[in-house]
Amino acid sequence: MASITKAPQKSWTNVTSDAELVKHLLELYFCWEYPTLASLSKEHFRQDFSSGSSRYCSPLLVNALLALGSRFSDRPEPRTDPDDPFTAGDAFFEEAKRLFWEQTDHQDLTAVQAIGIMSIREASCGRDIDSRYYAGQSVRLAIEMGLHRLDDDGTGDDHRTVQLITLWGAFSLDHAWSLTTGGLPQFSRFPRFPSKIHVNSELEETSWAPYTDDGPDPRPEAQQPCHIRSVFNCFCELKIYHKYLHWYENIPDALRLGLNF
Repeated sequence: MASITKAPQKSWTNVTSDAELVKHLLELYFCWEYPTLASLSKEHFRQDFSSGSSRYCSPLLVNALLALGSRFSDRPEPRTDPDDPFTAGDAFFEEAKRLFWEQTDHQDLTAVQAIGIMSIREASCGRDIDSRYYAGQSVRLAIEMGLHRLDDDGTGDDHRTVQLITLWGAFSLDHAWSLTTGGLPQFSRFPRFPSKIHVNSELEETSWAPYTDDGPDPRPEAQQPCHIRSVFNCFCELKIYHKYLHWYENIPDALRLGLNF
């Protein structure tokens, strides 16, 4: 599993100056949450995070990711109360909210991605109403930006790929909430759907291993292919409730309950 190996060119958060902690929390996110609902491109994010570019990285997105990554850590540093694990990531989340409301133009890829991450973080805290709200905001922004009118033209254009990942990440999250609650999704029908993300065989075989506060699991038997695009495209098919059973019948064995790590 590739990781952030060099210090970023600039600080992306005002909550902490601990670069090691930031790197650690991002690794936790990319290990445990990203493979399920990948609402951003890890490769493009990491490149811009390290270089200081704001095209695919932003303080809003970084703080949202750190807030969610904190949920996978038992370390006291990400907590506002060191003795209360339920406060893990709260400071990062408050900073993300502040940055979002200070931003005058929300029609930005990193904003759409960040709001989706904030939705997942609130769900992990048991705040379903807030989570559903953020999920709705994310997919509505994606539609306002016209991302649903895009398509994969087969050229492998990086920006087009990130746009499609952003759209499908927001769309899948909204429909996952629809399935969970039995409510209607924000958008249940489009004139047409854009294509799914191209499955890159080299990326599919990238190694995944458990990562915890103790670091990556070094055991060879803990390594497995990530299948990141296949999993992502599978969740993109989770469109509306009445298609759920058909969807479940056709998912890979690795995703079936009780068979995954």
